[in-house]
Amino acid sequence: MAASSLDSTTTIADRSSGLVLGGLIADAGGQPIHWIYDVAKLHASLSDAGRLEQPEFLPHSINPFYRIATGRNTVYGDQIFVLLRSLASQRGQYDSEHYAKETFAFFGNEGDGGYGPFPAEPVPRDQLPQHKPWRTATLRHFLTTITDAQAAGQAAPWTQAGLVDEQADSFAKVGPLVAAFVSRHHHHSSAADVDLAPLLAQVEAAASITQTGPIATASALAAARILFQVALGSTVRAAVVSVASQLASDTSREVNAALAAGLTDAVARAHTIEHAAFAKELGLSCSVPASFFVAVHAVLSATDETETPSTEWYLRAVRQTFLAGGDSASRSCLIGSLIGAAIGAARLPQEWLAQALAVPQARTYLASILV
Repeated sequence: MAASSLDSTTTIADRSSGLVLGGLIADAGGQPIHWIYDVAKLHASLSDAGRLEQPEFLPHSINPFYRIATGRNTVYGDQIFVLLRSLASQRGQYDSEHYAKETFAFFGNEGDGGYGPFPAEPVPRDQLPQHKPWRTATLRHFLTTITDAQAAGQAAPWTQAGLVDEQADSFAKVGPLVAAFVSRHHHHSSAADVDLAPLLAQVEAAASITQTGPIATASALAAARILFQVALGSTVRAAVVSVASQLASDTSREVNAALAAGLTDAVARAHTIEHAAFAKELGLSCSVPASFFVAVHAVLSATDETETPSTEWYLRAVRQTFLAGGDSASRSCLIGSLIGAAIGAARLPQEWLAQALAVPQARTYLASILV
């Protein structure tokens, strides 16, 4: 029988740090090979570079849509970073308007995230890759809504500018909210003793700043539930099974039954189908809930709960989703967060931490939210 709890050698503070840093460094590691949907071409390029076994932090990007410095995060990891920064400035408390303004400051016109002018003429497809970071559709809609309101002399609708959208931004960024919440509830003996309603309200509010699709929102809530249990000491498998059961009996959202079925399928096939085949079957794009299920499968298929949680778990899970191709970055954010929460920050690969450019500042922010 699979274990239901992790070993006791990691502290909750270490797992909470691992949750956030694990997501950030996984995203940064795969950025040079992000959004490559021709998997055979991806593998051939990595093989030519002698990096098929270690595809992370490729020094020369082969990303077909955008090219930025190795070590920088993708737009998904940057959303983790901005949410973490907002929480740090509020001493771990979530404030929707503050987070929205931080998002605008980072991703907006000549913002401090280095995304360049906004609005900006899109680069024609035949002239890609662009040599600047890529804003997702949800961010472009958010920025346009705020910019248009300001130009018209109207009050900016900071918390009402989300796009009805069903992509992976929502679940990819929830880590900092979970880490801050866990930090304030670490005295509880188990996840079952904690009222998750405040956390789930924050997750929904944060997702809705840029994104209001029902499946995207529900996927973010499910990811937060799983991360919370793992950060408090559950195994990933036990957490996924528990959350699938909760969703199956929760009829408050129509999409919960589909999420429960997809998570149950990922558990059932964790060791009966190769991850690349599972990802290809469900799809390699940014769309939810498929990308959410693929991320969960990557973790479950790479971990052996008869073993002591280890750095090897992290490397196996993240590398295999890199090699599966497509929108590996959004998946990697959740994969890195889940295994980071399972193994703790001390067991994250040190060479990855050293190469991800956001890590030093993220550690400073974490010190402000983990109490």
